[in-house]
Amino acid sequence: MINTTPRQRAALLEAVPQIAQYAQPALRLHPRRGQPTATQSSAGGPLLWPDDEEWPTCGAEHPGGAASADQPVVLAPVVQLFKRDVGAEAKELPEWIFPDGKDLLQILWCPNKHVPSLAPLAHIAWRDTRDLGAASARKPELNRVDIPAAVPVECLLHPEAVSELPPISVDEGDASDRDTQPGRAPEVLESLLSAWRHPFDTPHWGDFSHYDALTTAPGWKLGGWAGYAGYPGRYATCPCGAPTRLIFDAMAAEGHGSWWTPIETPSFEWGAPRDWQHVEPTDVRVGRDGFLAFFGCTADPTHPLISYIE
Repeated sequence: MINTTPRQRAALLEAVPQIAQYAQPALRLHPRRGQPTATQSSAGGPLLWPDDEEWPTCGAEHPGGAASADQPVVLAPVVQLFKRDVGAEAKELPEWIFPDGKDLLQILWCPNKHVPSLAPLAHIAWRDTRDLGAASARKPELNRVDIPAAVPVECLLHPEAVSELPPISVDEGDASDRDTQPGRAPEVLESLLSAWRHPFDTPHWGDFSHYDALTTAPGWKLGGWAGYAGYPGRYATCPCGAPTRLIFDAMAAEGHGSWWTPIETPSFEWGAPRDWQHVEPTDVRVGRDGFLAFFGCTADPTHPLISYIE
């Protein structure tokens, strides 16, 4: 059991209790380096893959040339999450993470630049292990990698359910976050949150927003709120017109030195603030700031995921 919900959250909720109604559940994955098997929750490890199912490939356009029909681009395994490894906390999560009785979530992506986002494109699959049939460990050799930092170091996952709060809205041209993301806090409440300072931890963050430090968890996570300067823009709406939700956030750093650190000693090694194998355990750092996220359609989960990079 791990608990990284900041202690400082209590002072915020006491001062501005109205913000609690805008919280959204998320699942921090806490990857840590290891040698996972196909029957374990992992990042970058072998996947439990049906023997009669082809490994997915990318047929999208890549800068420098599109994928050819005779040499499809092999996708890299990124996340495998078994519901059993989430435990009792699974009931706190949004239904889409394990929909319709599914108990296995798998995410793969193409570790190459794509037009127009110049980010990896992701593929997501849900499975019911009771109906999986013949399956074995699969991790094919990659045949094209334009972004080496998009190939994860093998890690074991240590899931933790958390509650996230909405970031302060940012105007984006003709529309603000509040216009494109239902569930945002009203403007009058955001004014209170922007001015709020923790009564005892002021030196820790100085003039930076204390509220922002308590909103969204760092590191790899499923669901929750997206707290990026450039979001929502074109990421808030699926091409079909439906709003999107944050599916997977592959932020590089785990948040060592932030308020999102364990309250008690976790069951796995957390690591020191300068211990890189724990600070950025997967070695995935895509984009200038190491922010990589994927958004999915709320109307039809089979629609392609939308890549975001910052």
